[in-house]
Amino acid sequence: MAFRLIWRNVTAKPFRFLLTCSAVTLGVMFTVGVFVFTDSLRATFGDLADDIQGNFDIQVRSEIPFGERIDAPQVPVELSDTLAAVEGVEAVQPRIISFNTIAIDREGEAQVTLGPPNLGVNWESDTPNPRLFVREGREPRSSTEMAMDVDAFADGTFEIGGTYTVLTNDSPRNFELVGTFSFADPETNALVGAKLIAFDTESALEILNRNEGYDDLTVVAAEDQDVGTVLARVQAALPEGFEALTSEAAADEQAQDFDDFISQFQTFLLVFAFIILLVSAFVIYNVFSILVGQRIRELGLLRAIGATGRQVTTALLGEAAIVALFSTVVGIATGIGLGWTLRWLLSRFEFAPQGNDLLLEPATFIWGAIVGVGVTMVSAIVPSFRARDISPMAALRSDARLVHRQPAVNTVLGGSIVIVSWLILLFALISDNWQLVLLLGPIAAFGNTIGSRRLNPGFARYSTAAFGIALLLLSLILDLGTGTVLVLLGVAAGTTFLGVASISPMWAPGIVGALGRWPLAILLLLVGGPLTLLGAAATIGCAVLFAIRFVVLLTDPGFAAGVEVVGFGFAITFALGLLALGLRCIDTSFILGWRVPQVFAAIFVFLVGAVGVVLTLTGLAGLLTLETAEIALLPVGVVLFGAATWLRRFLPTSMRANARMARENSRRNPDRTASAATALMIGLALVSTATVVASSFKATFADILSDSVTSDWFISGNAQGDPTFNFSTDLARDLDMLDETDTVVRYRFSFEAYRTVVDQEVQDSSATDLANSLEHLDPDFVELDESLIGRDTIWIYEDFAADNLLEIGDFFEIEFPDQVVETVTVGGIFTDASIYGNRVISLELWQDRYPTGGDQFLSVTTTNGIDEDRARAAILAITDSYPQLNVDSREEFQERQENSIDQALVVINVLLTVAIVIALLGIAITLALSVFERTRELGLVRAVGMTSRQMTRMVLFEGAIIAMFGGFLGLILGTLFGAAAVQVIPDGFISTLDIPVAELMRYLAIAAIAGIGAAMVPARRAARLNVLDAISHE
Repeated sequence: MAFRLIWRNVTAKPFRFLLTCSAVTLGVMFTVGVFVFTDSLRATFGDLADDIQGNFDIQVRSEIPFGERIDAPQVPVELSDTLAAVEGVEAVQPRIISFNTIAIDREGEAQVTLGPPNLGVNWESDTPNPRLFVREGREPRSSTEMAMDVDAFADGTFEIGGTYTVLTNDSPRNFELVGTFSFADPETNALVGAKLIAFDTESALEILNRNEGYDDLTVVAAEDQDVGTVLARVQAALPEGFEALTSEAAADEQAQDFDDFISQFQTFLLVFAFIILLVSAFVIYNVFSILVGQRIRELGLLRAIGATGRQVTTALLGEAAIVALFSTVVGIATGIGLGWTLRWLLSRFEFAPQGNDLLLEPATFIWGAIVGVGVTMVSAIVPSFRARDISPMAALRSDARLVHRQPAVNTVLGGSIVIVSWLILLFALISDNWQLVLLLGPIAAFGNTIGSRRLNPGFARYSTAAFGIALLLLSLILDLGTGTVLVLLGVAAGTTFLGVASISPMWAPGIVGALGRWPLAILLLLVGGPLTLLGAAATIGCAVLFAIRFVVLLTDPGFAAGVEVVGFGFAITFALGLLALGLRCIDTSFILGWRVPQVFAAIFVFLVGAVGVVLTLTGLAGLLTLETAEIALLPVGVVLFGAATWLRRFLPTSMRANARMARENSRRNPDRTASAATALMIGLALVSTATVVASSFKATFADILSDSVTSDWFISGNAQGDPTFNFSTDLARDLDMLDETDTVVRYRFSFEAYRTVVDQEVQDSSATDLANSLEHLDPDFVELDESLIGRDTIWIYEDFAADNLLEIGDFFEIEFPDQVVETVTVGGIFTDASIYGNRVISLELWQDRYPTGGDQFLSVTTTNGIDEDRARAAILAITDSYPQLNVDSREEFQERQENSIDQALVVINVLLTVAIVIALLGIAITLALSVFERTRELGLVRAVGMTSRQMTRMVLFEGAIIAMFGGFLGLILGTLFGAAAVQVIPDGFISTLDIPVAELMRYLAIAAIAGIGAAMVPARRAARLNVLDAISHE
């Protein structure tokens, strides 16, 4: 009987059931998709590690105590002969590998990958187990010949026998292409997107490693020899500073390097999966809370005929279990499809698993089940347990409401729990360990809330938000590690979200009453018009492209053409959705009921007031950031807003009845309105946080260029931030010889450049021509002694100086990966870490320790009297030989960096869009349930004269109000946490706070549009209610 009751309740409202399931399904889909994709990626790179390190028995290389293997010292050439003479050694193969080896094809295009490396290697001719297999032509045999892998050959316009330019860390050179090859397999090329160019060993030694030595040596033991025995003999023959390890150990190490990168990528995606699941949990909780509230009489009747409270709770949890199981099954299935889609998308960047197979690990299905079932059941527990408190007498009352039980006040118990919670937090903070903060922070927040309820139930509503704000302040005040501070800030954000969600019902009536007025209708009209035009144009364009690709599919069938047709089909659907949404926004704006001249007057007043609000908020933000230009906007904004307020008196004083009803419906049940808006609040808060951080990043960069940089030109690659990217040092020499240039400064950087001997801490560092750099960059020196500039000079950031009690003229020791210790002298102390980071040494010292490296960045000053066009032409005449590089003026360089930041922001916002979609589903479900609950009321309204169109506008306007409420709270919290994030991020990354008020206001407008979209289906159902049936509904 219990199962029949559960099944009846689930199947009675299939639309509601599917909407509820969709929230969980999206979260499961994203989680499973991430695991499927990253597991497949990990397996592919595991195979690649075996291919790289699997054709030998023993690897010999330099020992490095820290740092990246690519920075390791070279192996001496003569060591190859030494090892060849070791007993039991069959062959010794020198190996050379160099990054940024790029071929330029016949069209002058540099064949640069979009992620994987461009590698130069030597042809392995001394091993019985080669990794390179000739596919066409032959292997290179002289210093003027090269070969390339078959995929690189196919991507460019190359032909066997042609001569092409190759870019390396050395000068660009021309080589004859004598053959193509595949890597690791004679039939397939197992490079996973990388591009290889091979030279004979002697030429590679000179071209790629500047005759400094080999990168490593691989040894093949004789067939009748034990590898362990040969390994011991090889180790005995090695000089100090070198090591030997088996191929298995080398392959495991290589696989671990790949796995570290993939794990970081997986963690990045799983963070967004967690956000999606958090939003889903709010939606599920809200849905079941509403359902319990609507079914009080039904549940009371069950209690009256003998059902126990436990049976009522079990029935509700049974419904949740069906939702969980259905969502999990569908989510896992669609998640596998998402994993395949991610693989396909990444393959467009030539960086993905080969073939169409995806790895389906048991753990993936387990996590999918845990996520789907766990999130749903946990979210439904509280509403289900509240239902057991429903009295049998509730079946006899039409106004029965669900009562929330409060725990009995117990000062001793409550105070003890609160104190223990704060002690737990204190322990985590003292440890300065981000893992402990991540684990114990939420536990402390939960304990603080539980204890506060025992102390004072009225105060408990505020305690969670107060705890979150306290964590935020602690993240700003305490001197903790960067990782710990960022995790603490994240815990503070999550706690504050929950706290605001619990107290937002108290704010809902006032805020909703203010938002649900004529400016919202005008906003919908102003955004609905352009959205309609965009939707119409997109529909026509996509329809034309669909027709063209469909004809191509009919004349030349193929998988790619089929995918394009399907893609354009989805694009048409999306464009039609935009068109419908725009039309609905325009139609909803008519809820004003004003005449046309009054509407135009309202538009004018709205625009004046909107500009005034934006300028006022920008001015207030300027007070926080001390930006004079922005502060000057404050009085202008106040005047404009005041003018709009004065002009408002000439507009009508009221809107139509259905507009007022929409506003009052939103205020009638503040708990429901707040719960529906909370999920959207979280999504927009995170988007706003990312926007503030990105805008501050751009403002920091703009300040650096205006205040600290005097260079006229910047030469950089597209791979900004890639520590392996570099180019020939000859470019700086050639540019310096131009009459149009005054000075050229070269820059290098490494995250693990050296370690300080006194504390064995590995340090990041820059390197440059210190003397000439003073004419290009100003890191705001506190102290500088130019007489100390030389090979062994180091300039340091003021915090590093203070932490280590260093002053001008002091010296300390640093150790490089080649285990050479150098003594450096402090020649300058600066305050702006965004220029060089925390440390910068001389280029001479860097070159001595990293002799095979190239330059990573150049800055150039123009000779006095030379105009920009002439300087640009002269510089481009040299850099045309380096098509992988960009030449930018100061303004162009700023624009390029801002575009890079915007692209990163787009990626983050796209991932957060899934959470926002789920939040909008929550609003749609809430409105649908609200329509069902108010069926009789809506029928009566229709009976007294409201038309179906007016009914539609009322529900749509209510959806816009709820979305605006969630967006309003989200923007406030997002701005708060974005500003906090800027403060805790090291000054070397972001030093200027910038709050993009206009962009944040656009998000609020988008929230209103999204609210209309979420309300479209419930509004349609409300408009189609049968009046007589609705009036008789119980």
